[in-house]
Amino acid sequence: GGKTVAWLITALEKYKLDTTVATTVVCMGTNGGFGKYTKDDIPKLITLIRTKFPNTDILVVQGSWGWGGNAKVTESQVRNYYKQYENEGATLIEPPIGNVANPHNNLPVYAEIGAAIDKHL
Repeated sequence: GGKTVAWLITALEKYKLDTTVATTVVCMGTNGGFGKYTKDDIPKLITLIRTKFPNTDILVVQGSWGWGGNAKVTESQVRNYYKQYENEGATLIEPPIGNVANPHNNLPVYAEIGAAIDKHL
């Protein structure tokens, strides 16, 4: 928990080229407050994913809000944030995790998200 886009970029920079990765699923943004607390360099993240995994499709799971530091975040703010990933060529997964009291539970929406991901595999 507590990982951010900046953390993922740092981890990916150390990763070696892998041409066997067919699909990359990204679920980032919530811990940075959807850009509220940190400036997420989404273009750099997507470029780095494509550099490290040149044969991959990039799927992005839209995060959760309505709890903790994201209690006052709106769905519109979240969708605007993830639009940046889509603008970089990633595919957004529907539905988002959504407005939930605790995203760390086994929520029914996770089955919907999993099914949506499966359709791309």
